[in-house]
Amino acid sequence: MAVSSWAAFGAIVATAAVVTGRGAPDLREIVQSCPPPKTDCNCDWTHGGASCGQDDGSECWCRCCCSYRGGTCKWNPPQPPAPNPPPPPPPPPPPARPSCKSPVSAGVLRVMEGSTVNYMFVAGSTTSVDHVKVSDDSSSVTLQNGPRIYLAETCEQSLTPGMYNKINWEGKTLSYTVDLSQVGCACNAALYLVSMPASEPTKCGDYYCDANYVCGPGCPEMDIQEANAHAFQSTPHHCDGTFPNFSNCDRGGCGAKISLADYGPGNGKIDTNKPFTVHAQMSSTRVEVTLEQGLQTTNASPRCSLGPTFGDGMVLVMSNWGGSADTMKWLDEPPCGDTPCNSGAVTFSNFTIS
Repeated sequence: MAVSSWAAFGAIVATAAVVTGRGAPDLREIVQSCPPPKTDCNCDWTHGGASCGQDDGSECWCRCCCSYRGGTCKWNPPQPPAPNPPPPPPPPPPPARPSCKSPVSAGVLRVMEGSTVNYMFVAGSTTSVDHVKVSDDSSSVTLQNGPRIYLAETCEQSLTPGMYNKINWEGKTLSYTVDLSQVGCACNAALYLVSMPASEPTKCGDYYCDANYVCGPGCPEMDIQEANAHAFQSTPHHCDGTFPNFSNCDRGGCGAKISLADYGPGNGKIDTNKPFTVHAQMSSTRVEVTLEQGLQTTNASPRCSLGPTFGDGMVLVMSNWGGSADTMKWLDEPPCGDTPCNSGAVTFSNFTIS
């Protein structure tokens, strides 16, 4: 160290002894008692001796002089950036797809409820499930002409009243995709809700009921879709009474049809040669059914609803049936004429409840 540097350092030490009232610290104490500067400081010349006057707020003053002024200084070295918060935990894996080997089950169908994956069993009579195919990934179900199937909560070896999945539909929207391209005039590919199970097996043996007393007992029915490639209708059917004692069901209902100007093979809005999406919004006072394909939409607004029935729980049913043209004129004439049902298959897929 040059002579002038040693002189300056001596002045610093002397000043420290006077100000602090203690013996002069060595350089190691100075280094350890103050934060290190970001830049090199020449303590001998820039902040040495008499230069250690008032705290000028600089790093070098704090580095070179703070120990001589009671160990405090104004300079606050920048803090390191706060560490990034840990990433959120991954969502839980979806539930494993259950299996069901039963003579009254066609497989398992995936139904999204909000962001939750649920699986529901596809149940029906043994003759029905023989004509039903659930896709390997559980996203779709295809019905040939003839079957009627239900969404069930449990897998059973025979049809029982407690197996059916009674869902509270009040204030909810059911959405699904349907392919009706193979379903011709005089056929009816239907998706609907009914207030089953009936209190007895009924003449159909599956505890089924509907507003037209098809199997004996009557109960409220919400036909979201009765359709083929040429016509589409939605119909609520009200009944008096409460579950399971219903009476005086409105067989005709108060349905609404999709306009023929908006629907049919090759149509510019809903082209039934291609799949399209159905959205059914249900509440005690109103039902709204909207068809969507690409950017195009059209809807049907039935004139009535089912009151509190939606909130009591209803089972989702799918069927595909038809025969002579006369049996289906209420649905598809016009535009259909005397052509009988071609027994074409329908596919439902991508079920969501929101």
